[in-house]
Amino acid sequence: MNEGLEHAMAFSRLLAVSAASASAPSQRDRPVRAVEEYSRTRALRLEQREGMLLVDGHPVSMDHADMEALVVCMLSHQVRRLRLRQFITAREIRNIAWLLSRPAVDPQHGAAIERTAAELRAWNVDLVGESHPDVSDDAAELQAQLVQALQETSDTDAVRAALRQLAEKCERALQENDAAVVGAALVALHEAEQNISDDAQRGEYAATFQRLCTPMAVKLTAQVLPTAKRRDAYAAVLAKAGDVGIEALFAHLVAAEEMHARRIFFDALVDLRGGIPILLQALRHEQWYLVRNAAELLGEMGASEACDILVAHLQSPDDKLRAAAASALARIGTTEALEALKAVVRDSSARVRYFANTVLFADLSGSNARQLATALEEEEDGEVQLQIVAALGRLGTPDAVQKLIQALAPGRTTRAGEGFGSDLRCAAIEAVAHARGSAALTVIRALTQDRDLRVRDVVRRMALRLA
Repeated sequence: MNEGLEHAMAFSRLLAVSAASASAPSQRDRPVRAVEEYSRTRALRLEQREGMLLVDGHPVSMDHADMEALVVCMLSHQVRRLRLRQFITAREIRNIAWLLSRPAVDPQHGAAIERTAAELRAWNVDLVGESHPDVSDDAAELQAQLVQALQETSDTDAVRAALRQLAEKCERALQENDAAVVGAALVALHEAEQNISDDAQRGEYAATFQRLCTPMAVKLTAQVLPTAKRRDAYAAVLAKAGDVGIEALFAHLVAAEEMHARRIFFDALVDLRGGIPILLQALRHEQWYLVRNAAELLGEMGASEACDILVAHLQSPDDKLRAAAASALARIGTTEALEALKAVVRDSSARVRYFANTVLFADLSGSNARQLATALEEEEDGEVQLQIVAALGRLGTPDAVQKLIQALAPGRTTRAGEGFGSDLRCAAIEAVAHARGSAALTVIRALTQDRDLRVRDVVRRMALRLA
């Protein structure tokens, strides 16, 4: 079974548990962490199309037994596409699972859940409904007319006349800042050029495209991308525009206020895999949000040439810049990047520590048990603590298990004096069960009368499962 399908099945199991009205919060902890484990190394892309579920682009039957909850949630809320980005946090996973598993009262062709998802402001989630707005019908009709007019003409003089007409429409639209018409015209011209066999005529198309493809025209075309029905066609025009297209996308990414639009511009830049020199230059900008966006993009592209600048940003006094650099270095994953992250495992920012600890999680060995145990004692952020507990359970060495058992003790505190709460103790129970199997029954049953109701609930379930 491929990893993408396993990832999707884990998410489907979480949705099934979340949808069960009688399920306690503790019952969602384990499936949330399972999804988080997969997300530490990969993204998940889900799409429903023509009666088929696509998982990372690969078709899976809607009747797949282990996908039932996922399919039901996507169909009932009328979700066309859902993407969970690599390194999505447990909080974001819980939020999107809660949202999808709620009954769909009035889905509005997916518009309702899109609005609610946007309000969550989860950067690592991209959700698109069935009725997501597309480019206006007028622009789509113009594009079809232009393609037809050009394709029906075989005489070179007639082709030139048709191209002049197209150019005039595009130039008028430019003066009016009509992004839909400008984008439609450039797409029509580009596609017609690809389909022509006559070299002389193809040269006419290329010359007209070159003349019309000004920086302003490219910027307007990029503006259309979030609402384009045929997004790949617009992306092809931006790719042909080279650095001008990259600069236009980056400018829109920085200016975008809606999360969905930001994700579209971001993903388009990653797909084009160009403009690294431009992004490297942006890493040195004085405005932190430009640096953050450039760092995220370079990390997603795996651009190892950015490591030196990103490592330098780990020393920035700005928490946001350090977190962006740590996120990018974790995604790049070279030896240099991982060594730099090891040096900031005790950073004052929880987000920096989150990514820095991925170095330990990615290469679990007996020698890491002591370092993980120390990190658990010193860590104050709940999400990072849960990561460390899960890592100790996967490590499963005697030292790691002993540390988990210590964390189970009522009243146990960190060096900072903070108590280990329900979330952490429940996670430790599951981690011990994962590491020791039935041998953990004695330790787990000792907590049957624990004061914490959630702990008792997890103990009961784990004891039944192990027995």
